[in-house]
Amino acid sequence: MEKMRITSMISGEKITKSNFALLSVNAARQILKGYIKNQKKLDEIVQCVEPDTISGFELKDILNEVFDAEGIKKAIVEKVKATQEMKDIGYDIRLLPEFKEEEKETDDQKKKRIGFPKNDIESLLTEFECKDSIAKLKEHQISSE
Repeated sequence: MEKMRITSMISGEKITKSNFALLSVNAARQILKGYIKNQKKLDEIVQCVEPDTISGFELKDILNEVFDAEGIKKAIVEKVKATQEMKDIGYDIRLLPEFKEEEKETDDQKKKRIGFPKNDIESLLTEFECKDSIAKLKEHQISSE
C-alpha cells in the first residue's frame, strides 16, 4: 500500500499529494464524515485532532483498521502526540548555532593528545611477526619517539 502511495505521489496525482499533507481540523472532519455517521461521536473524535498533526493517509488508515469510536480516538491521540514530539525534537535551521572552523592542530598538540607509545616498537613488531619492519625502521633512522 505504501509503495503504491509513493508511486502515486511521484507521478504527481493531486489527490495523493493532498493525502500526504497534514490536515486542518476541518479537513479531518470532512474525512471523518465519510466514515462516521453519528454526529455526537464525530464531534468527540474531531476534538482529538489538532491542526497540522495528522495526514490524510494516517487518518484513513486509522479509520480502516479501527472500528469503534474509542479506539479511533485513542489512535488519533497517539498519532497527534507522535507528531507533536517530532515537532519538538526538530530544529529550525535559523535556530542552529553558528559553527566556527576548527583550528589546525599543531604537531606538538597532536603529540600531546595522542601521547607516546609505552611499549618498545621492536618488541611489538617481533610479537606480531613483523621482523622485516625492524630493519626498515633502522634503515630510515626512525626512533620510538
